[in-house]
Amino acid sequence: EMARTGTDTFWYLQYMLEAHLLSSQTMQWEWFRAIPRREYENKYRPIAHFRCIYADTAWKGQENQGKGDYTCIAAIGIWRIGERYERIVLDQSVSNEMTSDEGADEFVRMMKKWQIVHCAPQAIGEKTFEGQLRAKARAAGVFPVFISLGGWTNRKKDDRIAALAGGAREGGMGYLEGLPHLDITSLQITEHPAGLHKDIPDCWAD
Repeated sequence: EMARTGTDTFWYLQYMLEAHLLSSQTMQWEWFRAIPRREYENKYRPIAHFRCIYADTAWKGQENQGKGDYTCIAAIGIWRIGERYERIVLDQSVSNEMTSDEGADEFVRMMKKWQIVHCAPQAIGEKTFEGQLRAKARAAGVFPVFISLGGWTNRKKDDRIAALAGGAREGGMGYLEGLPHLDITSLQITEHPAGLHKDIPDCWAD
C-alpha cells in the first residue's frame, strides 16, 4: 500500500533497504540481469507488484534537436522480496530529440501496453507537460495517477545512481530481453561516473 501512495516514506524506506556503492565507483553492465520474457510471465508477472512509468526529461525544441541531455522514459516493475526490492525495466524510450508532446505519447503508449496508471516524471511540476499528458491519456481512455518522488529527487544524482548500482550488484536490477536502446543504456551505465550523460541510470534509479 505504501508503494501505491507515493509518499516520501516509501521512497525513503526503499533507499534505506537498498545496497549502495560510493558515487565515485564504476558500474558493470553485467550486474544488470536480462530477464527472459517467459521467466517474467511465469515467475514475476503473477506476483503482486508495483508498476510505474518514470522519466528523466530533457525535452527538445527545434533549436536543440539532437543536442545535450537525453530524455529517458521507463516502465518499471518493483517487487518486494523479503527485505529488498527487485526492479525490472519492462519498456523504455530514449532520445535527445524528443519533444514534450512526443513524450506524452510515449507515456500513453506504455500505460496502455503495460496497464500502468502511476506516472512519476522527475519534473512533476511541469504543468504544461502534465496537462499534455492528461489530455492525451484521457483521449486514449487511460487516466494517469501522478506520484511525486518527493525528497528522493532532492538527493544528488550520483547518490541516486549509487543506490541503483548497489542494488544491481546484489542482483536486484533487471530488464526484459529485447528492451529498446540497450546500446546507449549500457554505454551510460559503464561510463558512469565519468561519462557525459547519466540520464538513463538516473531514470532507472527512481
